[in-house]
Amino acid sequence: MLHVVIVGAGIAGLAAAVSLRRAGHRVHLYEQSSLNNEIGAAITIPPNASRILLAWGVRPEDWDFVVSEGASSHDPFTMEKTSDFLTRETARETGGTPQYLSHRVDLHNCLKWLATRAEGPGVPAMIHRGCGVTSIDPVAPSITLRDGSTIPADFIVGADGVHSRAAAAVLQREVKAIAPKYSNLCYRFLIPASVLEEDPKTRHWNVGNRSRMRVFPHNETQRRLVSNTVHNFVGLFHDESAGLGASEDWQASVGVDEIVNKLKDFHPGIVNVIRKAKDVKRWPLLYRPPLESWHREMLVLVGDAAPSQKHFP
Repeated sequence: MLHVVIVGAGIAGLAAAVSLRRAGHRVHLYEQSSLNNEIGAAITIPPNASRILLAWGVRPEDWDFVVSEGASSHDPFTMEKTSDFLTRETARETGGTPQYLSHRVDLHNCLKWLATRAEGPGVPAMIHRGCGVTSIDPVAPSITLRDGSTIPADFIVGADGVHSRAAAAVLQREVKAIAPKYSNLCYRFLIPASVLEEDPKTRHWNVGNRSRMRVFPHNETQRRLVSNTVHNFVGLFHDESAGLGASEDWQASVGVDEIVNKLKDFHPGIVNVIRKAKDVKRWPLLYRPPLESWHREMLVLVGDAAPSQKHFP
């Protein structure tokens, strides 16, 4: 049994904890936040991820996961469908299991339950909240916390996101996030189906789109508007004024007029739906170029600390 320390208790960190626990190791996660106010909106669980969750004994209905019926592209000015680029059948053919749509908080809670529940294989993982990590030593494996204490380990997993100290420890140099060339800014909001149903101008959004994702690309401006059946909306833009900053404010709110102005030329059927949004979040999208290595000595990277892939284009 190894004593494994995981830096970060997000999606990747918790998934690593579940796997390591099941393999018989003793796992401790150190998370800088309190985990009392997890954020996010919808998240896609593709077949390569869903088959692992199912193998771990997850019952999707217990966590309100919805089987994705597919995804399609539409003209933003006429709302006419231009193509289907994912169906329920192609997801199963590709990965052997369904693609699911979930709220990020539900997926996070599911993984946290798998990692820490008293029953199940292995020893329950321990999550240490409010423990910011200031340095990582891959050679004499240990981490140093903000309060100055040092935590030794047999092995360390770096799951600390795009601004990763673990990645810097692997490469022995600073690793900076950069803005994508195209979509570098994201707006996200949720609208209850009942709100859209009340208005004849927006009721159409509830018709024939159960468990689906729709994409409205504007090829000239590289704008994207994505929604799924729980009426999660994502607007992706390129904005030269969006600075990188040292970190992102995931709770930054903006008025709905800001995104309406950016999409004012879209079909009224889309704009009318957007106007129903009450709480719009805005943050920069970042990624890092591929790293030369994802491991060094007794430290390995997972999640955004490692590949940090670009978002939906």
